[in-house]
Amino acid sequence: MKTEELKALGLNEEQVQKVFALHGADIERQKQTITSLTTERDAARNSLSEANRKLEGYDPDWKAKAEKAENDAKAQVAALQSDFAAESAVSGVRFSSESARKAFLSELKAKKLTLQEGKLLGFDDFLADYKKSDPDAFTSGYPNVKDGGDPNNKPGAAARDQFAEWFGQVMKLRRNNMASVDINRTTTISLPTAVSSDILQKTQESSAVMSLARRITLPGLGVTIPIITGDPEAGWVGETEKKPVKRGTLSTKVMQPYTLAVIVPFSNQFRRDAPALYDAMVQRLPGALAKKFDATVFGAYDAPGSNFDTMKSCTAQSILTDAYGGLVAADADIAAHDGIMNGWVLSPQAKAMLLTAVDGNKRPLFINSVADGAVPMILGAPVKQSKGAYIAETSSADAVVGIAGDWTQAVYGTVEGVQIAISDQATLTDGGSTINLFEQNMFAVRAEIEVGFRCDTTVFSKLTGKAKTGG
Repeated sequence: MKTEELKALGLNEEQVQKVFALHGADIERQKQTITSLTTERDAARNSLSEANRKLEGYDPDWKAKAEKAENDAKAQVAALQSDFAAESAVSGVRFSSESARKAFLSELKAKKLTLQEGKLLGFDDFLADYKKSDPDAFTSGYPNVKDGGDPNNKPGAAARDQFAEWFGQVMKLRRNNMASVDINRTTTISLPTAVSSDILQKTQESSAVMSLARRITLPGLGVTIPIITGDPEAGWVGETEKKPVKRGTLSTKVMQPYTLAVIVPFSNQFRRDAPALYDAMVQRLPGALAKKFDATVFGAYDAPGSNFDTMKSCTAQSILTDAYGGLVAADADIAAHDGIMNGWVLSPQAKAMLLTAVDGNKRPLFINSVADGAVPMILGAPVKQSKGAYIAETSSADAVVGIAGDWTQAVYGTVEGVQIAISDQATLTDGGSTINLFEQNMFAVRAEIEVGFRCDTTVFSKLTGKAKTGG
């Protein structure tokens, strides 16, 4: 920047001098900044050199140890990446047993295949060689049904047909392994997804509790769910007044899955007709599972664990002599506990009691016509029927014939999948009788689901019938 250049812009001598003064001040500030940074850099270098000298005085080998530690860390990271790649590679391989999988994985890791972009180079060749050397470690599909797990075997048939294919392969595998397994064996496997879903859906349809309560997917280790114990409250305010802050209150409960199982014996004739076996299973298993679940929730049986709620201690309202009065009392009690009654569960015994309830003119209270023969709604809320809602009277308690409640405050969860075990050598105890499957040419199917239940028991009421037998 020259004087002539500035004058050419129309500046006079005084203005030119002011520009030079300002420019000189800026340059001086930059020089001071550079000098300061240079001084700090040199001081840092001196400090680092001094620290290195001190470290060498304490430990002459510190540099080598630091490099070794860094290399060890890199090796550990590489090993973890390799192990993860190995686990991912075998995830799609079907093994005959868990021990076979572990042995394969151990040899794969020992092979130390090259890792490239998260994949093991040469894995396919290693797998092919291993299958040749130990073919018994693998299975071509147990069972290999059209269930979406195999991209080359897409679902294309109804659940009934999938079950038939699945069952045939299970029986074939059992026959092939007859000589190498204990005669008192029980084969436990997961049903195909479509079949599991079919049985779970029919269980939910058969269960009054599952029909009314809210459902969540339950992780295998359980889950903590929020429970609303108080609602926020709104308020009227003026133009410039502070707005009210009224937070709702929450508590939490842990929902844990518990195993619910049922064993059903079948004639060996069903072995030759798998579709008929499927029809029988879908007809019998869901109803048995649903009845036990409902009965446990309603208090007929003890809870399977501390994280499973039952309605055993709920407020009781009798409908034995004054059915309408008892129903209204149940509704009122639920309202008194800040609930809204939105569903009834009646046992067959309760249905009979309500069908016989009449007004002063002997007209039925709870049905529109004799032809209906049902109790579809009570006090504006829907009605579900369940055999599990009946608990016979005892010496200390009246018979329970139904449940009323605010079902928005109830939640159940299931762990996806139905586990099936098949046995043809066991001995079953059915009530007071014993069934020897081998002697009686039968086999048994055991079905298991994992399910949990939680609720606010204060917004539910029991409906009672016959009085207790004791004094």
